[in-house]
Amino acid sequence: MKNYDYGYGFKPISSWGYVGYKLLWSIPVVGWIIWLVQAIGSKNRNVRNYARSFVCAAIIGIAFTAVVTGVAFLLNALGIVTFEAVMDYFRGILSYAQEILQPV
Repeated sequence: MKNYDYGYGFKPISSWGYVGYKLLWSIPVVGWIIWLVQAIGSKNRNVRNYARSFVCAAIIGIAFTAVVTGVAFLLNALGIVTFEAVMDYFRGILSYAQEILQPV
């Protein structure tokens, strides 16, 4: 097996490295700051690209949440769907799940 010298800027991330970065970036506020700093200025290209992929996923998640919330508020304002109707729907799903999971 060959021992490659990638140099620091191109050193691959190990499997545990990916897990460690994900756990680090999951820490509220401090982890997010580290995440953004690494997305902008990490010297290792692989770490920088991995951090940028998290930035893209966060942007997509925030946009999706904003759209769903906006549609929900719009439907509520128009009187098409009310909060009570949605809660009744979820209560029905919960009671059905409880019936299925009851021991025989």
